[in-house]
Amino acid sequence: MQLQLGEFEAARATLIRALAIKEVVYGTEHPEIARTLGNLGIVHQQLGKFEAARAIQQRALAIFEAIYGTEHPEVARTLGNLGNVQLQLGEFEAARATLTRALAIKEAVYGTEHPEIAITLGNLGNVQRQLGREILENRDGSERVRRSPRQLFGRRKPNA
Repeated sequence: MQLQLGEFEAARATLIRALAIKEVVYGTEHPEIARTLGNLGIVHQQLGKFEAARAIQQRALAIFEAIYGTEHPEVARTLGNLGNVQLQLGEFEAARATLTRALAIKEAVYGTEHPEIAITLGNLGNVQRQLGREILENRDGSERVRRSPRQLFGRRKPNA
């Protein structure tokens, strides 16, 4: 509930406490541990602690893959979370690869017409936009960025 309310520091403290209890009850390699880690990673991401968020999501991913294999919805969801962290860290190629893998799993599990597919495609679009900006900024050493037609031509569209 704290996470949904935006109370990220409180959510972080609660999740750390919950994780400690769950590790005693379930051990360190259990789906409940991975789910709690996933939420903790999201909280770290919201707090701007992206390196910690990445490490936590990677740990959650390793647990889910060990338990369910590499083609499970929990693996795909965690890959999505990891890809978003990689995007925020500026690791655009890694984010694209991670999100592409998540998309393939989700399409295999859910088909192509599912909200999870739309979410992942939107995240991939964010990565592609960043990769496009990176290409434009690096072309010929210039600092160009993509501009809208209005920025380029004013309110009037050029004749085609």
